[in-house]
Amino acid sequence: MGRWPNWPTVSSDITIRGTDRADEIGAMARAVDVFHDNGEKIAHMTRAEAARIIRDEETRKEMMTELQSAFGSVVDAAAEGDFSQRVTADFPDPELNALASSVNSSVKTVDTGLAETSQCSPPSPMPT
Repeated sequence: MGRWPNWPTVSSDITIRGTDRADEIGAMARAVDVFHDNGEKIAHMTRAEAARIIRDEETRKEMMTELQSAFGSVVDAAAEGDFSQRVTADFPDPELNALASSVNSSVKTVDTGLAETSQCSPPSPMPT
């Protein structure tokens, strides 16, 4: 019994013979030729998709490093009592920008609350 070729690897140097025949063998050869052409297209798309995924992962990794740095400096400053720092990074990802905006809003709220509290005069002593 014959063995099937290794289909996962598509070779562009294969020529399907018999596609010009008018009988069943020709029909089968043309069908195999279509499968071969589609296999080449899929292999090309798969390589392109893999390259895109790698680029996307690298971009995401860079964004996460920038995010960690930006958030870290704001949180570290807040831990030291400095609520004036903000996340200034602008990310290509809307979700990360929303997260940065939320952090900035939270720090601003704390900063405003502390400023308002410090302006309050202490209560007058209760008369005895």
